[in-house]
Amino acid sequence: MAFDYEKFCAHRYDMSNPVGMPDLGVVGGNPGTGANIVSNPPGRPGGRCAEFNGNNSYYNLGDVAMLNSVTAFTIAFWMNQNVLDVADNLLYKGADANHSILIQITAGGFMVFRIAGGAASDNGYFDYSLQVSVARWHHITQVFNGVGAANVDRLVVYVDGVPATLSFSGTIPAVTTDMSTWDMTIGTAASSFAGRIDDFRIYSTALTGIDAADLHARSRRGATQ
Repeated sequence: MAFDYEKFCAHRYDMSNPVGMPDLGVVGGNPGTGANIVSNPPGRPGGRCAEFNGNNSYYNLGDVAMLNSVTAFTIAFWMNQNVLDVADNLLYKGADANHSILIQITAGGFMVFRIAGGAASDNGYFDYSLQVSVARWHHITQVFNGVGAANVDRLVVYVDGVPATLSFSGTIPAVTTDMSTWDMTIGTAASSFAGRIDDFRIYSTALTGIDAADLHARSRRGATQ
């Protein structure tokens, strides 16, 4: 049976409005509040995206409760970065570095995925510049499955539907920390992403490799634009 992308898509943002955007995954969901979004240029063919300034652009999505104290989730989005190997924050939710979820790019060329259950070192990371090109659209899928036995089972990342080879520091937890009083942002007020983001989704389950490749294929619609 094919995966039901609509049933398990807890939140979906099309990134088409610089001030606020409807949550297409939840009726009456938090529309998100945009700050310092540069513009909403054409994204993948058929839609528009959000352009972040690399300094203080972000969308505040509110609590996003389904990331609090859970054993599984998937985050997927399209990104088009202006310059590679620049320290950028794509996503953040948490009380502090030791209790947070973070997607970050470092100046050293690594894409870092933190799921911190008590230590800021609970990270998976890879040299993304080997798989991502500047000024081109790429689809990123982060899958967290806390029931896995080891780090490689609990955190998997796909770039354009293909698994990335992750290195790890610390221990990916079995359950995310309770971040219920802290909002999630796409981009951050400091060291924000520099480039474009489109079709941002959060799933309430851990997608399989087949699902991730299929999601990339379904939403591609001209990823090289």
